[in-house]
Amino acid sequence: MFQLQPEQFGELRDFFVVAPPNAPMLHAFFDGRSPGRAFVDRAERPTACVVAMNYSFVFFGGRPSGDFVRQALAYLRRDQFLHVVWPTGKPPKQPAPDHAVERIEFRQRIDFAGARLREAQQRMPAGARVARIDAKLLERCLWREEAVLAAGSWSEFLLHGFGFCLLLGEQIVAEAYSCFWGLERVEIATITHGEHRGRGYAGVVCAHLIDACEKVGFSTYWSCDADNVASRRLAARLGFADPQDYRLLRYRRSVLAATA
Repeated sequence: MFQLQPEQFGELRDFFVVAPPNAPMLHAFFDGRSPGRAFVDRAERPTACVVAMNYSFVFFGGRPSGDFVRQALAYLRRDQFLHVVWPTGKPPKQPAPDHAVERIEFRQRIDFAGARLREAQQRMPAGARVARIDAKLLERCLWREEAVLAAGSWSEFLLHGFGFCLLLGEQIVAEAYSCFWGLERVEIATITHGEHRGRGYAGVVCAHLIDACEKVGFSTYWSCDADNVASRRLAARLGFADPQDYRLLRYRRSVLAATA
């Protein structure tokens, strides 16, 4: 297994002829917008690769052999826990994942004349406002560490991504982020603060974020756990369509590494 240098990362696009699940994340890595590492099975004429995002997501490309998968996972688990993006089908037998998470992704959004976004934006609660996330707001966000991990640093997130908060007075009640930009598509994420859930606030802030992403020429992408009913309903309300199933294979950090 051979580690590549950042200037070589773009060469790995050919290993992913068919876009895998979470493709915006993978291509954000290729474009230098999200940090990580990459390895190939051999130095000359490689036939397989693995991309390991700092965000913990892992993508195998090309024609990875069982030996390459085992070697790559053993090496990567020394440093962090992993979420291996895996299409539906049989997961690798060795090493067996600690847990398989059924996921769903929406690669397209259907919204004639922006009607769904306008409907969501009109649900703005009285006295609320939507603000773009800046350095001061980011310090107060629940998912600030997630944004930093995805982009590499606070400054990189503010440079390459953006997000919005829904505020009641000065209190943040919901957040929406666009961290992974790639393949002319951006993956968005949202969280509502616990005591404010179930009031439609995520739809309001996501509608503003989607509108901003589409105005700069990017379509939007949504993914969530298959059993996350609230997220799936919100995706449908915002116009996301044609759901596709896939799996995340979770691997804990190596016990030997954790105790070293």
